[in-house]
Amino acid sequence: MDIMAKSFKRKALAHIERRLGQSRRLVLNQAQTQPGRVVHDLRRWSKELRALWRLLRPLTGRKRYVRENFRLRDASRGLSSARDAAVLRDTLMLMLRARRGRRGRSAWFSVSALLEEDLEREGAPQQAPDEAMEAMLTAIRRGRDRLAALELKEDSIDWKKGLERIYRQARRRHREAGATEGAGAEVDAVIHEWRKSVKYLWHALRLLERMKLVHGSGRVAELKQLQSDLGRDHDLAMLRARLEALPVGEGSEEQAALALAIGDLDRAIKRQRLVYRRPENRLISDKPGEWMEKVVKRSPGD
Repeated sequence: MDIMAKSFKRKALAHIERRLGQSRRLVLNQAQTQPGRVVHDLRRWSKELRALWRLLRPLTGRKRYVRENFRLRDASRGLSSARDAAVLRDTLMLMLRARRGRRGRSAWFSVSALLEEDLEREGAPQQAPDEAMEAMLTAIRRGRDRLAALELKEDSIDWKKGLERIYRQARRRHREAGATEGAGAEVDAVIHEWRKSVKYLWHALRLLERMKLVHGSGRVAELKQLQSDLGRDHDLAMLRARLEALPVGEGSEEQAALALAIGDLDRAIKRQRLVYRRPENRLISDKPGEWMEKVVKRSPGD
């Protein structure tokens, strides 16, 4: 199914405008909202809009795509410190609640105190700074204005090239993650890159489904579950890396507590990776042409 360039642009602008309005309301009403929710939603919408710019790349060209993608990426980084601190705390509490036995829970309580001290030394904010949230609004607004000003000829945009490019990247990073063995920072980094590409594919497919251009319902749900599993993996790996870097005395009780907690995290990460690496959960193993045939709707004359 072809869609005229101006029509595709109009749909994209409407979506950006909707997200900009939601972002403004969220920032204005943040006093009545959980700080973590504000940061989470702004970062999620940033990823969604970056996926949209990937779809628009055949229309806008590489140079404009790179500029808008980097603008949103850099604005999102201003929210990262608050988001990371919240994720560390939440993940630690999940691990503590899952622990059985007095000794293990006592160790996790000790680790929690160590982490809080470290976050305080770092000055990790409870919520994102006002300037970081304003930077995000500015990035979305400028992207909208630049797209609105873009002069187009009335011909077809092959948006399918944008979707296939996103899928190819997710599939390549899927294979790279599948080839990793063991554990550690390098493996965590490869899986994190896979997670990001799956997230972009999920956002892009969901947007195109709303435009009624793809058969996406089942795949959107499956990709949502996969990126959620990968997100859980990332949160566990991030907490493990942070605990490994905590300064404690050699042979101290704090070191023993950290060793127990890190061992728990290693086992949790191993279990988590068994879930999304099962053969039946390999959702992006089709060749690009085959996958596009399955998801793209056909024009009546095809």
